[in-house]
Amino acid sequence: MNTAHTIIGSKTRFKGKVNIDKDFRIDGTFEGIVNSFADIVVSEGAVFDGSMTCRNLTVFGKASGHVTCEGLFKLVNGGTYTGEVFAEELDLVPGCDFNGSIVRS
Repeated sequence: MNTAHTIIGSKTRFKGKVNIDKDFRIDGTFEGIVNSFADIVVSEGAVFDGSMTCRNLTVFGKASGHVTCEGLFKLVNGGTYTGEVFAEELDLVPGCDFNGSIVRS
């Protein structure tokens, strides 16, 4: 994802629910529910805690909760994830920290 249509800024703390059909990037802190038909990125230094449904998810920062991806779940070097993941494809890059369960759908 080169350009996100919606961004939660690095100094922003959001708590609630978002339904979105465009690419979405979290640079700050998000606690709650995201329902999306697009790609989501949790940036380096960002925090996500909650439930997420999306096409593809890439985690550079810290994420926890329950994630369902229609496509790819990717956890990069330095990224941290704790919780359940349901995804069609998985990419756990060496140097990431994954604690939880994975179900390939």
